[in-house]
Amino acid sequence: MELQKIENREFGPGETVELDGKWFLNCAFRGCKVVYGGGKTLWKGVSWQDCEFTFVGSANYTVQVLQAVGCEIRPPAGQIMS
Repeated sequence: MELQKIENREFGPGETVELDGKWFLNCAFRGCKVVYGGGKTLWKGVSWQDCEFTFVGSANYTVQVLQAVGCEIRPPAGQIMS
């Protein structure tokens, strides 16, 4: 599966960005909701600021398993994880 390339974009408040199946190049994520379901994604030259991360599907199950075996899953400073 080829990733959809997204280049030189800024995502802001009120936007929901799904990471699965996408390659982000030189993008900025500022105050947006970021959703990850466990699919392939790449990014290079991106910045993250005050984003809310949500894990769904396979990614959510992985987070639950890691927490069950004692791993502490914390978002990066200034980020929110649900």
